[in-house]
Parts: sequence; structure tokens; C-alpha cells
Amino acid sequence: MPSETTEHLFWIPSAFEEIDRLAERAGELSAEAGLDGDAADSLQLCLSETLNNVVEHGHSGDGSQQIEIRLTVDRQGFEVTVADSGQPIDESVFSPPRVDRSAAPGEVADRGYGWSVIEGCVDRIEYRRSGQMNVLSLGRGSRV
Repeated sequence: MPSETTEHLFWIPSAFEEIDRLAERAGELSAEAGLDGDAADSLQLCLSETLNNVVEHGHSGDGSQQIEIRLTVDRQGFEVTVADSGQPIDESVFSPPRVDRSAAPGEVADRGYGWSVIEGCVDRIEYRRSGQMNVLSLGRGSRV
């Protein structure tokens, strides 16, 4: 049975409370497209982590900012592109180590794992700055 590709465009305020709703919707759309459960879970997790980073680091919690999310999904995989006008991504996050080592000896850092989580969910990451916009594309599978 051929796979139908669906494309979806969302604009959300840069607010933490919007992230779960969008991740849930992405899960519904991936199920409708026939994406397997593991890949659908990865889509939701990488989308949530990415948007949390945009809200916290890119927009510093400024809920008046907007985030554009383009999702393309089919049975073979997904691609999600997130565009925002926040602070440029410090490209050092794409090079190890990514774990926050600022915790005191004997304590486990509870921050700094986001990029590692994202990398574990996808097999393609591309970042570029286009004018005043950050454009981050994440993909998994033979979708693209």
C-alpha cells in the first residue's frame, strides 16, 4: 500500500503550555499517516525538546513571540522544521559534550540533556540562520 505524505503548518505562541498540545497533535497526525509507534514517539519527543529550547533559550520565555512548525509525515518517517526569530542557536551545542557539568560532585545535573535526546530521536539535523530567523530541520526515516 503506498504511503500518503501529509504536510501540516502550525504557528504557536512561544509559550511552554502550547508545547504539549502541539506534540499531542503531532502524535495524532503521525498515527493517521501510519507512522510506526517508535517513530511517532520520537517525533513527539524531539518536537517537545526542540520547542522547549526555543521558548527557554531563543525567546527567553517571551510569549509574545511566534514559532512556525512545518511537519511532514508518512509511513516511512517524518521531517519537522521549526523556525523562530529568537536568539541564534549556539552551534557548539551540536558538538559534544552537551551535558551540563555544573552540578556539584555527587549530584546529577537535571539540565543539558536536550540535544542528546533530540539526536537520539532523529537521523538528520540541519540548522541555518536565514536573515533574522533560526531554521532547524529534524528528520527520521526515508521521508526526505
